[in-house]
Amino acid sequence: MPRVAPRLLKKALKAHSLLPLLLPACRSIEQSAQEFRWIRNELPNMKQVRQACLQRFKLVPLQYILGNQPFGELDIVCRPGVLIPRWETEEWVCELSERLLGSMGPLNYPFTIWYLFCVKGFVLILLIRIMGQ
Repeated sequence: MPRVAPRLLKKALKAHSLLPLLLPACRSIEQSAQEFRWIRNELPNMKQVRQACLQRFKLVPLQYILGNQPFGELDIVCRPGVLIPRWETEEWVCELSERLLGSMGPLNYPFTIWYLFCVKGFVLILLIRIMGQ
């Protein structure tokens, strides 16, 4: 378990009683507060929010706790055993699709994408969604 400075724990506690539980995973007050907002937005009651914070304290990935991960226009369902899409991959796919659409113009014809470089299907699914096929 990562060590957290006592002064950081005190500062987090002043902001909200559950915020210190997020510090070992997030490592900063700002990131902890952001994750806390996401948890509160996704979960309907404070009992579930507390449970989620306790799981996060045990370093369970936030995507598994919330059950999903935004990925471009998609919402990927996540549970243990499912690979979690990375935000860097999302940015790369969106940039690639913008460049492809910019260079080819409107797509009024079918085209082929060879998908050979990755085990995750998220990339291909998002490319197809953005490019309208």
